[in-house]
Formats: sequence, C-alpha cells, structure tokens
Amino acid sequence: MLIENILTLQCVRANVDCLSRKKVLELISKIAAERLEEEPQRLFDSIYAREKLGSTGIGNQVAIPHCSTRKASKFVGVLVTLTSPIDFSAIDNLPVDVFFALFYPHESTDYSKCLEEISKKLEDKELIRLLKTATSDADLYDKIVRYK
Repeated sequence: MLIENILTLQCVRANVDCLSRKKVLELISKIAAERLEEEPQRLFDSIYAREKLGSTGIGNQVAIPHCSTRKASKFVGVLVTLTSPIDFSAIDNLPVDVFFALFYPHESTDYSKCLEEISKKLEDKELIRLLKTATSDADLYDKIVRYK
C-alpha cells in the first residue's frame, strides 16, 4: 500500500507545538475525524486505549499510533511532526517528534500489512531526517510521498 493512498495533504501537520502524549493524540484524532466524518473524541478514545496497551513508539524518535474505527471504510493516515520531541515511552526510550497515525476499518484484515509497510518506511533514518526539516505541511507531505 502506497503512502499516498492513505495520506492526504489535509492530514499532514509540520512543526506543531505539542507538549504531551495526550495533546498529540487529540490533535491526530481531530485531523482524522474530518476525513473519516467521525467524532474526534471517539477516535481519541480508541487511539488512546490502544496506546495504553503499549507504546507505539518504534524507536528513532518515531511513533505509529493506530486503531480501528467502526465508521471507517478506508485507511486514513495522519502525519505530524513536532517542534520538540516528547516522551512517548518508545522502545529505545528516546522522545518522539514524528508521528504517523493510522486509522482503519474495524473489520479490516489488512491493517497489519499496512502497519508493517509504514514501519519499514519510517525506519529509514534519512527519511526521518528529511521529515524533520520540512518547513510546511505541503513540504512534509511532498517529502514522505516522494521518498523511495
């Protein structure tokens, strides 16, 4: 699954000031809610509950929060970079400043494959360096979509 199939420019935010796990997940939920025509609080409750099961911080200052939602008929990605990294209990204990959230249909069986593909892409340190240099939402979107 290509990133551009699940991520739109409207779901990208570069250089956001966010000081906590809760605040970044609230922002991600609000962004996704517009695309999914869903209540932001419902999405937040789902993604926060998933995060309580174990951090989605994969290392290299990256996290991939994710959850299913009953109203989703498609995969929706949200990409957010922060101005300063925050504690996210990542596996390498480093703070996180790159978030790629994934919302997927409740009945989906393909979500694990999609998560694996996103994870592989975001393990690339050069890509992460480029994402952190983005100066606008459009620049951030362009960098992740065009990077091979």
